[in-house]
Amino acid sequence: MGLRAVYDSIAVSWSNFRTKPLGFVSEFLKDKIGVLDVGCGSARHKTRFGVDSSFEMIKLARERNPSGDYVVADARFLPFKAKVFPDSICIAVLHHLVPGEALLALNELKRVTVNSSLLSVWHRDDLGPVNVKWGASERFYYIYSEAEFNSLVFRVFKRVTLVPDSKNIVFICF
Repeated sequence: MGLRAVYDSIAVSWSNFRTKPLGFVSEFLKDKIGVLDVGCGSARHKTRFGVDSSFEMIKLARERNPSGDYVVADARFLPFKAKVFPDSICIAVLHHLVPGEALLALNELKRVTVNSSLLSVWHRDDLGPVNVKWGASERFYYIYSEAEFNSLVFRVFKRVTLVPDSKNIVFICF
């Protein structure tokens, strides 16, 4: 089952599990308007714009944040003109993509973002491709080391700042 189908099937339970905004995301979003959330899920961060590959997650995002503008789209092929969003976030998305596909998504983030992008992936000990169960479903993850993710991000962005976090590898990219 592909990632879209998995998240379509677990959308309600995942949305009920992931309700609170992450602290490092809230800090980044402070005083920002017009932010694009790539992989917005059910809109727990309540940005003005969001994309997700899951139809069911987008339905939930529209319910959770009716003032937001949410569309179904693939992070690797964003349906926007260049430099239309002042800032963007991509939280817990890139670890669902192998490095070559994540590089496509990073290039798309840079293409549509004017100022800065906040990125995060899981930080775990079991590196490389793994499947993680959620109920009866399994989700694909590619677990990056900090060095590997850093190298990937620097292929696209000129300036990268590490944000300390115990559970995630987090960068602000310019």
